[in-house]
Amino acid sequence: MTAQIVQAAPCPEELFVRALGELPPSDLALLRRAAGTSFGEDVLVYDLFREMCRPIWRKIVYKRRAYYLLATLYPWHQEVSEECANHSLGTALGRAAAPPEKDDHDRADMRMEQLLASRGHELDHQVGQAVRYLARKEIGFGWVRLLHDLVKWYSPGERTQGEWAADYYNASKRK
Repeated sequence: MTAQIVQAAPCPEELFVRALGELPPSDLALLRRAAGTSFGEDVLVYDLFREMCRPIWRKIVYKRRAYYLLATLYPWHQEVSEECANHSLGTALGRAAAPPEKDDHDRADMRMEQLLASRGHELDHQVGQAVRYLARKEIGFGWVRLLHDLVKWYSPGERTQGEWAADYYNASKRK
């Protein structure tokens, strides 16, 4: 008798990020243009988003805001290496702060402080700013991890801020 390896089915977050990676450039451009808009504000983007989420639509009823934010930010910084796949946004910002140039460290510190202090729609803006900053610095992070973290952040009683702060501190002190 041989042992069979059973692989777990991908979680909705993994399926969603995979679907983003398979979008044609025209759809990515549409999502990129929608960065900073509210969920449902742009009808074309809403239709694309709903179509992408069709297999998981019922599973993400209370998580759609996080999924929408991620979808509109993904086109800004798509390339992520395997080594960064599990990195949080805090880890990535910490890596941006690690170089010895004081300006980089100060900018990353400021971004992290603003991100951790964010509430409501301000969080959406600050996450967007952080993603674009990391794209310019060519520092990767995990999209599935970011989606998990955003879902937790938007959930009452969950605390992603502390995890990101610890990740930031640990990554920025490595050098």
